[in-house]
Amino acid sequence: MKLNKIIAAAFFLISVHFLFTYLGFYKQLHRRPCSVHSWAQCERASIALNYYQVDMNFFLPKIHKNLDGQGITGLEFPFVNYSVAIIYKLFGFNEFYYRMFVLCTLLFGLLMFYFLSYSLTKNYLLSLATIALAYFSPVLLFYSANFLPDTTSLGFVLAAWFFAIKYFNTSSKKFFYLFFGFALLAALVKITSLIIFGVVIGLVILDHFRFFHKTRNNTELIANKMMVLLYSFAAIAIVFGWYKYAGWLSEKYHSDAFLLNMKVVTDKKEAMAIWKYIQQRWINDYYPEDSYYLMCYVMGALLIGAKFVSRLLFAITFLTFLGSCCFVFLLFFQFRNHDYYVISLMPVVFLLFLTFADMISRIANNYFPPLKLLVVVLFALSAKESLIYCKGNFSYRYNSYNFLINDSFIVYEDLEQKLRSLGVKHSDVTVSGFDYTYCNSLYLMNQTGWTFDEYSSREWIEHLVNTRNAKYMVLNDTAMFNKIYPNTFKDKIIGSHRGLFIFKLK
Repeated sequence: MKLNKIIAAAFFLISVHFLFTYLGFYKQLHRRPCSVHSWAQCERASIALNYYQVDMNFFLPKIHKNLDGQGITGLEFPFVNYSVAIIYKLFGFNEFYYRMFVLCTLLFGLLMFYFLSYSLTKNYLLSLATIALAYFSPVLLFYSANFLPDTTSLGFVLAAWFFAIKYFNTSSKKFFYLFFGFALLAALVKITSLIIFGVVIGLVILDHFRFFHKTRNNTELIANKMMVLLYSFAAIAIVFGWYKYAGWLSEKYHSDAFLLNMKVVTDKKEAMAIWKYIQQRWINDYYPEDSYYLMCYVMGALLIGAKFVSRLLFAITFLTFLGSCCFVFLLFFQFRNHDYYVISLMPVVFLLFLTFADMISRIANNYFPPLKLLVVVLFALSAKESLIYCKGNFSYRYNSYNFLINDSFIVYEDLEQKLRSLGVKHSDVTVSGFDYTYCNSLYLMNQTGWTFDEYSSREWIEHLVNTRNAKYMVLNDTAMFNKIYPNTFKDKIIGSHRGLFIFKLK
């Protein structure tokens, strides 16, 4: 068995290497936060950098936007940010480590899910095709080695299901504790992953009513139901406890960097407008159109071959689908402007293809062995088309045109060295204009401070420049600044860099 796992792992990792080579994935690993949602990337990266260079107090995360000298903010459980800060402490600051950490957490989850698929199908190719069809999402591929925690949360959920199935099959508490650990981390990192505990509670209820007994020789699926329930409810309490604490932090330190409240859309007209925008902007970034058709065909096949479908996998998939629907309803407003919100809902896609692969294996083993090969060929053809589409999308997200639309911040990427040569310290409060994001320019030049944009009033700019504790100002458009705030600052210029002007205010 150990040899099979080694072979399976080697086959999986070699396949991943060829996939990343084909996509041009490795060329992007040294990039700073950029492209789609660079502002969300910079916010998370800012937390890690501040842990590294300011304060390693886990419970007081800081961000660069902090004119009052605090910068403390609430956010999702900063497991990723803190782990990356530890790596920075060991090897020095390099965002390559951040991207690689996120990628490794996802690959770990994918590998565990691949082992789960292989344990059911006993077929390397079918297991790989099962993973590939779910993984070939333009959004997921783009954020696989990025700065957002959603990818790590997905990886931990996939790993948690591997250990959960192990626990159901063996009743070994070791596997349950591993399941609980990964599932809890996944939910802390992204609250959407709480779905997994809702599913487990649902499985306990179904098992109580003997839903699984017929296929398990009249034995229980979960031997210690009370333990499972207690741990599941404890996990839910811990997650909500953290988010309550994060909300308190944001309120106390007047930070609005991270969304910690849900806006539920109850107006039908607003909901339809959001859905129309998602269809136009994001729907084919979630998955290619052909993948949606394939999912429908798979669901139809599961209905037709219902008697061959694993009751356990069916229950897990169906309950995960219901949980995902609930979170889509609760977070629907956020889906309009955040393509990555869908990532933590993707376990349902992985589970759907896994349930189908398991059904095919059962039919093939009992009635028609060539069926596995036939499905592998069909899956491979579908995966090929999806991959071609994904490569085009991946290239678009990293091309120069997309940078022009989403990023006017490249000039800040090497500004820090210039600032330090001028005697500007990281802790010197700096006003940055014109920056429409929360802290992109501040993070990229590694400077504590505040930002304003072209819509800021003269009064607000005057407040920032004159009455707050700002020592320096960096402008990317002096003409616009003089138009809004007609004042001469020529005598305060101490340097320039790639079209940016640096002013010493005090």
